Amino acid sequence: MAKMMVTPELSEFTSMIVSVELADLMLNSEGPITVLAPTNDAFENIPQAIKQDLSNPDFKGVLTTLIKNHIIEEDLTSSALLQSIQKNGEYSIKTMGGASLTAYLNDGEIMVKDSNGVTAKIGKSDILGTNGKLHMLDAVLSMTK
Repeated sequence: MAKMMVTPELSEFTSMIVSVELADLMLNSEGPITVLAPTNDAFENIPQAIKQDLSNPDFKGVLTTLIKNHIIEEDLTSSALLQSIQKNGEYSIKTMGGASLTAYLNDGEIMVKDSNGVTAKIGKSDILGTNGKLHMLDAVLSMTK
């Protein structure tokens, strides 16, 4: 996922990956993995108090979980996701962090919702990396399972 590390609109997410020492996992994992990466704009929309907590070294475990809740240990293209949603009305996803996500369509857009009701739209998708795919999200999913 070296591609993600050099994508300017994902600099906030990638700096968090580096800060909790998950860069090796992202870069060297055999994969396939799919990363649902929140954009910098997505991080701008979370409350300031939560942003401060995420930058606090005492919250490293929480930040690690947040990042892992955006990683799926499978190759999930947007077309495969769309087909599964169209077939079943929605598609359940389990993340590396143990969170359960639900993908569904809203006005033709692929949306992802976590168990706390936080919803994100998939924007740019199917960005190929050496060990998987990257889809950009317009919101940050929850830090809990």
